[in-house]
Amino acid sequence: MRQGGDTVPMADLHKRAGLIRLGVFELDRKNGELRKRGVRLKLQDLPFRFLAVLLEVPGEIVPREELIGKLWPNGTYVDHEQSVGSAVYAIRQALGDSADSPRFV
Repeated sequence: MRQGGDTVPMADLHKRAGLIRLGVFELDRKNGELRKRGVRLKLQDLPFRFLAVLLEVPGEIVPREELIGKLWPNGTYVDHEQSVGSAVYAIRQALGDSADSPRFV
């Protein structure tokens, strides 16, 4: 996760009991929810799982091949390029982030 062009310090990322908190956002892996200040945000399954994979290793770049391997089992055919791009777009929309000036992704 990125903030202002720099990675978010580990002190800002809190993990507990299936919850990952980053600033005002909270990812609840157990219930499949992303919340901002307690309010549930709309995020489909694939972008949610994509974000959960990214948050497993905060501040690190996750190679595209690793993401694809974790999100789609062997033998599953999808247009990975389009799916990854769509997932990133949905995550940025939910977090209020942008490609031109990324804070998180």
